[in-house]
Order: sequence, then C-alpha cells, then structure tokens
Amino acid sequence: MELVQQEPCVLSELPDPSSSDPESRESSQREADAPILLGRNGSGGRSVSSLADLEGSAAADKQIAHIVQAAGKQVPGGLDAWLESWCTPQVVAIYSRAAKGNHSESARLLAVALCWRHEHRALLRGEQEPRWQGDMRLVARGDGGHPVILMSMRHQPARINSTHSAEHMAVVLEAAVQEATRNGVVGFDVVCDCRGFQLAKNLDPRPTVAAAEILKHAFRGRFRTGFIVDAPGAFSFLWRIASKAMPQSTVNKIRFVSVNEAAAAVALASGEEAGAIVARHLAAPTAPNGTSPWKLPSELSH
Repeated sequence: MELVQQEPCVLSELPDPSSSDPESRESSQREADAPILLGRNGSGGRSVSSLADLEGSAAADKQIAHIVQAAGKQVPGGLDAWLESWCTPQVVAIYSRAAKGNHSESARLLAVALCWRHEHRALLRGEQEPRWQGDMRLVARGDGGHPVILMSMRHQPARINSTHSAEHMAVVLEAAVQEATRNGVVGFDVVCDCRGFQLAKNLDPRPTVAAAEILKHAFRGRFRTGFIVDAPGAFSFLWRIASKAMPQSTVNKIRFVSVNEAAAAVALASGEEAGAIVARHLAAPTAPNGTSPWKLPSELSH
C-alpha cells in the first residue's frame, strides 16, 4: 500500500500507535538491542532475517529502498539529496526495528523524522544559529566513542522559549549523532546537573514535552544513558511531565545520582576520561569569563 501525505507534517501530526499503552510503547523503542526484522511484502508479519545477516545484500537494499521511497512520499517536496543521504541502512534499521519490521509503519516513522529534518534543515546544516538557551553541549567522548552531553539547570535563561529551547537541543543532538557516527557508534549519553534548578522557570511544560518528542522521533534510538544529578524535591514536577512524555524504555535508561556519585557513574558507562571531564565541569559549574562562556554546540575537537 502506498503512503501519501500531501500536507507538511510535524512531530505531533502523525499518530503513533505505540503510545497507546506502556507495553507497546516499550516494545517500539527497543532500538538499541533488538535486531531489525524485515517483513515480507511490507506485512511485517514474517521475519526474513536480521539486518546483520542481510547487510549489503540485494534483499536488504531492496527493502530499505522500499521504506525510504514510501517515507519520501510523505515529505513535502519529496526527498532531496541531503535528506536521502541521511537515510543510511543504520538509520532505516532504527525505524524499522521500532515498527517491528512492518514496512508501512517503518515508512511512517521514518517520514516523521524526515519531515522534521526538512523543516529544520537550516539549523541542522549550520546555516542558521539557534538562540542558545543555556549551556547544553558536548563535553566528552567516551571510551567506546559515545559522546557525552552536559547541561546545567542553573544556566537556564530567566524565560525559556520552547521553540528556541528545542532548536538548541536539536543542534546539540545533531552534533552528538555526527560525533557518534564518526566513532562507529549509535548513541549518546546525557548528564543533567540539577543544582540551581528553579521551579518558576519550568512551569511551562512545552519545552519538556518538545524535548521528549524530539528524542522520540527525530533522534529515535540514539539516547543511550542519562544521569540526573542532585535533583531537588521541586524537580519532581518536571520529572512527572518528562517521564509521561517519554517511552518507558527511555525512562528506564535514566538514573538519579548525587553530585558525588555522578563522575563514577559516567566513568562506569563511558570510561575514566569522560568521568573525569564531567567531574571537572560539575566542580566548577559557573560559566567561564569571556563573551562566549561555552563552546556550543560542542567542546570536542577532531
């Protein structure tokens, strides 16, 4: 069956059947561990093989091309060279795995991400700079190649703009994915320092919901581990919103740790060097002097 979408789409426009209950949400988000199942004739009802078994084969190429072509029909103006180049076998595998190998659902999920990239291409290609909304940035590279993102709640602006906040996050996550890809890995880790958290700055749920939507659709399957550091009691308000907006499998990847535990936790996940870098930032969380307090979106050199 051909999938055709005439109107521009955004993250929330295409219904996601995986959100109907916690069990199905969790199943649809097992990108990191489960092999891709490629269904026959787009039904998804019969597993042909894993992507590892089919990689580079004519069968895999044909099925990937089918999914990309169907997804492209849902993107305003279709796929240009930039969007098509993003649809690597690894990327298509993430969305097909989430759809349990069903070609039509794989194309729908992939189309959501492609629509988002189409609408935000200037940001993602570095042609437009976001209005930075704090200090969220890449700070370390784990032993396995996974980048580590750090953000501090004390550096949130007085008024958080949901659009600008989402754009800042998107540029940082895009940088993280590019770094991970160069290192031959898929995901990234996130450390959120909650010291200095102010409830008054976080009463609007839209930035939190937008962040969860971006992770779920545009950067599906990329979030590896999260550490929330020294969360005060007031943070529970924001956490209730965030945890309901994220799939349970994503919630399960997040740990609450004290500032004294954070470096060791990061070191265990990403290596001693990454842990030491995070420890250094946590020990001196104030912005350095100068007109550019942080190197955004990344402090990593190549």
